[in-house]
Amino acid sequence: MKIFASEKGNVQKIIIWAVIGLLSGLFIKLNDQTGFEWKSLILLCPFLVILWIWLQTNYTIANDILTYRSGPFFGKIKVNSIHKLVVNKTLWVGFRPALALRGIVVKYNQYDEIYFSPKDKAGFIQALIDQNPSIEVEYEE
Repeated sequence: MKIFASEKGNVQKIIIWAVIGLLSGLFIKLNDQTGFEWKSLILLCPFLVILWIWLQTNYTIANDILTYRSGPFFGKIKVNSIHKLVVNKTLWVGFRPALALRGIVVKYNQYDEIYFSPKDKAGFIQALIDQNPSIEVEYEE
């Protein structure tokens, strides 16, 4: 079993920590002015989800299965269904369990694709090719 952490890009760091700071500040200010209110816990929900995504976004390759987790979002892809990897590309539309730009677009089944941003791109690609040597790898500049 191989586990690959997601790379954390600078743009995503700024956005995520700004949102976390904003939500924390709103929570503190709201509770400081009026005393604790249960309604203010609504601000904690997105804070916790964003923090969960930040702390737990990774990819696992084991027993012909690629498993991904990004906070509460997760899924599995059979490695044998993967037919192409596009490296150094950013997928702007679709599901992106990733925390950086210029990652890897994984094309699987007939029309499905998903975007990952493993910190160790070469190791991730090699682990997939070890499981399925017929995967085509394309590099974008």
